[in-house]
Amino acid sequence: MEPHIEIYKNKSILINDKGNNEVFVEGSPSSDAQKKVTKIKTSFQKGFLEKLIEKCRKGTISWKLKKEHEELFDNLVNGVTSNYGRSLVGLTVLQLCIKKIEPSLNIRLHKSGSGDFSWKEGIPMRGLDSEFIAPVLRKTNLLKYNKDGVMMTRSFAENYPYSSFYKASIRGSKESWITIVNELEEGNLNADEGLKKIISLLLNKSDDFQKLSAKLVSENKKFCAKKGNLKIIGKKLVTHVNKSEYPARLFEISLHSLFQVLADNKKLCGSLRPLSQMRSANKKFGNIGDIEVIASTDPKSEILEAWDAKFGKPYLFDELGELEDKLVDHKSIQRVGFIVDTAPKSSTELKNKISEIKEIFGIEIEILEFLKFVKELISSSQMNENDFAKQWMTAYVESICQKKRTVAPIDEPSEMWIKELLDILK
Repeated sequence: MEPHIEIYKNKSILINDKGNNEVFVEGSPSSDAQKKVTKIKTSFQKGFLEKLIEKCRKGTISWKLKKEHEELFDNLVNGVTSNYGRSLVGLTVLQLCIKKIEPSLNIRLHKSGSGDFSWKEGIPMRGLDSEFIAPVLRKTNLLKYNKDGVMMTRSFAENYPYSSFYKASIRGSKESWITIVNELEEGNLNADEGLKKIISLLLNKSDDFQKLSAKLVSENKKFCAKKGNLKIIGKKLVTHVNKSEYPARLFEISLHSLFQVLADNKKLCGSLRPLSQMRSANKKFGNIGDIEVIASTDPKSEILEAWDAKFGKPYLFDELGELEDKLVDHKSIQRVGFIVDTAPKSSTELKNKISEIKEIFGIEIEILEFLKFVKELISSSQMNENDFAKQWMTAYVESICQKKRTVAPIDEPSEMWIKELLDILK
């Protein structure tokens, strides 16, 4: 069936390609809708959005989204320019908040009240935005759009439900926005996960973040010029990882940054796969480790070398079993192992497991302590030790500052990481 919308005197019916329909009845707000809107207002008054932003700012949150949903939010936020796109993002934040607080409300229905037009189950988005969303996003420097909210432009206030048939002229990533709305209403997208994603993206693109990033990049140049040797740099990076509330992720980034140096200096027998976006090595996604060297620039090409970063896990018997399952689908692997932040622990059962995997796949399984692994890499690269260390530190800094998104597409808000590293370098 071809999707379409039917407009009647006092209602609209939206029909999707499966023949399912949504009926939107016009009229004064129902008592049930009023109660739900009151619940939303109360949540906002208690600081719902401010608390979420602060939690995201600390960099300790994570989310689970399908790749196609990740891309929708990326497109939406990246579609913001100096001239347009802000209002669209602000509206999406509001809709996600509404869907998180009261999932039963339909975020297609943006009008409710005593004016000349209203849906019985509608939402007074203009008032909610102007009172609770726009002020918070402006105050936190995440998104600066009209202080009176997005509905001050007629484009978002037409008397039609938000759908693919909403014909008003909207600048920005309109298609991504509508798809997000559709996915939320069809139950395919979790509002909580999407909200954490979009807030994190905004944090990483804010003016405050850019200034802080520039400060760290500058400070790192001074630091490397004065104290750019392997011993000091290694110690600083380890300190930064250990002090963080999210050390496992920073440990991955520090390890990946090592390989960025090798890639930049053409010391790899293959190409470095970009850092995974908040995913551990997972068979479902076809990867073996957090760091992977692949045969060509094609992301789907064969894995030649893989290392999994394990913070706070010196004993890896269970992880060996998981690795064995992954190796079944990767016959081309030449080197594989785990990097741990402290001295690895061994046992007879662990040694036997390693021997078993070696016998099956004809490959050595290595478990190495982080700083020893660093020295091994530098030695095998035949690069000057201190030059390598400086490049490593710079790659790490640029990664958490969102300066290397092609190879290190870090989605988590990294503002707190930057502040902590600035303190350590000083």
